[in-house]
Amino acid sequence: MIVTKLEGGLGNQMFQYAAGRSLAEKHGSVLFMDISKLSKSPTQRTFELDNFPHIYGTTGTSWLTKRYKEKTFEYNPDFETLPDGIYLDGYWQSEKYFKNIETIIQNAFSYKPKTYGEDSVAVHIRRGDYIGNKIHPVLPDEYYLKAKELIEQRISNPKYYYFSDDPSLSTGNSVFEDLISMSLCKHHIIANSSLSWWGAWLCEYPNKIVIAPRKWFGVDSMTTVDLIPREWVQI
Repeated sequence: MIVTKLEGGLGNQMFQYAAGRSLAEKHGSVLFMDISKLSKSPTQRTFELDNFPHIYGTTGTSWLTKRYKEKTFEYNPDFETLPDGIYLDGYWQSEKYFKNIETIIQNAFSYKPKTYGEDSVAVHIRRGDYIGNKIHPVLPDEYYLKAKELIEQRISNPKYYYFSDDPSLSTGNSVFEDLISMSLCKHHIIANSSLSWWGAWLCEYPNKIVIAPRKWFGVDSMTTVDLIPREWVQI
């Protein structure tokens, strides 16, 4: 059995699931998702992965005591040597933890057929609990203006769709619907948010352009060297 602790919102839960699923697949083991910490968080999170019809694994409260806690935000290759019967405690925000089962993860998080028409661009603006947050700051307007300039240098007629936890800025209705809608856009201007990271990663349009913020955190001690896929553009 592999146990992965779930905490945070939908995007964080997706990273935690993907890492746990990767290790479970490696060992031919079962995946268990510990949801006991979700309701105890300051933001009162709930289990959101049940929106996906193809999620594999059991939820509940874990009894495993053999724990592996994430040491830093960067990818740790020691993860690949972890044995079966381990409890994963961390965020695991790098595709390197599950790149080897990329198709499995894409299928697990699939919801509807991928169809692409116009040159749609998903723009994610994260506000909410980021306002006044020194670690997770709201991105400045200059980031979005520069990102749009880059998009319009490469695409002749982009159509922008805005997604945000600020209702006055969003075209979506719920976090899950935002994720699915973002993944159906051809191109992406993401925020420093795991939700729009997944929206861009799940997009299967072969010529997608993804623009991401170079400065993800508000503190220099935290690096994103393993977070942003190398084919994405950082500004």
